[in-house]
Amino acid sequence: MTKEILKDEILKDEQLEQVAGGTVREYEEICSAMANNPILKSILETGSHVPISNQVDKVLVEDILKVEMGIKADISLGFLGTGLGSKANTYKDLRNGGRSMTHSQVINRISMYAI
Repeated sequence: MTKEILKDEILKDEQLEQVAGGTVREYEEICSAMANNPILKSILETGSHVPISNQVDKVLVEDILKVEMGIKADISLGFLGTGLGSKANTYKDLRNGGRSMTHSQVINRISMYAI
């Protein structure tokens, strides 16, 4: 019985870690980087930090990344945009043969957009 309780608690800790960071945090960093860019900010006037709403807005963010910056992004926000059950976000550089990009490289490209 004790092992069962501990197992349940560990699972809850992992879920909380996903909610506090991970894919949702990366998505929010992308949105913040876009908001710091005057050109992108005017395109992205959305409620991207709110669960459920961010599920809809992520499609726009993925489109902006692809069309404007040549980045194919697969952003996973999990159950209702909370991060629960999400998988790792992936980024591909369409300008460089589809090579994988890190989250930091994506943020850098966003910050350099139209400068």
